[in-house]
This record gives sequence, structure tokens and C-alpha cells, in this order.
Amino acid sequence: MLRKMFLVATAAMAGASVFGFSGNASAHTFDADVDNYAIPDGVSITGLTYGGTGCKDGAVAVDLSPDYQALTIIFDKYVAQVGQGLDGADKRKFCHLVVQLDYPAGFSYALMKLDYSGYASLDYGVKAEQKSTYFFQGFRKDDRFTFKTKLLGEFDGDYHVKDELETVSWSPCGKKRGLNVVTSVQVDNGRHKDAVGMITIDSIDASVKETYSLGWRKCE
Repeated sequence: MLRKMFLVATAAMAGASVFGFSGNASAHTFDADVDNYAIPDGVSITGLTYGGTGCKDGAVAVDLSPDYQALTIIFDKYVAQVGQGLDGADKRKFCHLVVQLDYPAGFSYALMKLDYSGYASLDYGVKAEQKSTYFFQGFRKDDRFTFKTKLLGEFDGDYHVKDELETVSWSPCGKKRGLNVVTSVQVDNGRHKDAVGMITIDSIDASVKETYSLGWRKCE
């Protein structure tokens, strides 16, 4: 079992919901329960690049908490939807971000938890999925970890998900690699062509936010 998760959902009509996590351990991956946790003195965001159908120019911002233990990614108008009159490209939206952090030598960090809220409105039989994958530049494919949430209509309401990893991928010691975060939302009405649905990783009246808890440790 690689993670612990709990969900709080409020829906007018809730169908089945499935929540899962996937990731593979490798040479760069360690148990999250380590003895050398520490918080560096001074961390800053030095760069942000992004692209994708869900994050056009000016639609993304990142924020680092004062204690350097939370990285929040804020999106604007990040929604996937299906229905009559909508383009097929609206079914899936994605965003690939690369975040550069500057921090003192001798430290390494990892994403420990993901906290996000969402709103979905799905007719009966419509499927929806939210997914976030992270990895460091230069790492192999088996160093990628994915948080995934699936919903099945009939559903109409907010959901709130927290994922906690028990196995994480740490940034390399002695090298500052860009943190890649790939997020996506998608809906599928393949078996119910006349059905409509939408999903977004925000509450119905707020900006889209994904907050990642950061773990820091001293390199040995």
C-alpha cells in the first residue's frame, strides 16, 4: 500500500466513485518515514514554465508557503466537459508545468501529500477522472508518481481529496532538477452519447488549486 487517502464529498446524487494511486519504487525512491527530516533556511521559486490545453498564457501561478512546506498551483478556467454542441477537445484538458526551486546545498525534497477540491456534474453513466503526475527532470519513468481520482455519474456536487504517500521520490542531492507536474481532467460519455458532464479541480465558486505538501531532508 503506497498511500493513505480520505474523501469528503457533497453531492445531490452520488453514484460510484473510485480513488487510486499508482507509482513504482526505484533507486531514487525512498520510504517517506526517514530520520533526517529538516527544513532549509531559505527556499524560493526561481522559475515556472507551463503549457497545455488546460493552462494557456497567464492562467497559472505557483505559491510557496512561508514555512516552505506547501507548494500550491493555481489554475484559471480548468474544466473538461462533454455534451451536445461541445468540441471533442473539451473532453480532456491537461497542463504540464516545470517548477524550479532554489534552496541551500545539502537538502533534498519530495512531494508528500496532495490536497485538492473539485466540482463535478455528471449525468448517469458519465465517467470523470482527475490525475496528477510528478517527476524530476532526468529521472526514469519508474520514478513517476500519479494521484488519480475517478467519479461515475449520476453525480452533482463538490469533492475533497487528500492523498498521502508512504513511498516518495526525492530530488537528487547535489543537483537542482526541475520539478515536473502533469495534471489532467477528462470526462467520457462513450456509452451514453446524449448525456452531459463536466469536472474541474476547483470548487464551483473558487479558483482551481492543487496543494502539495513538501518534505525536506538533509543529504547524507
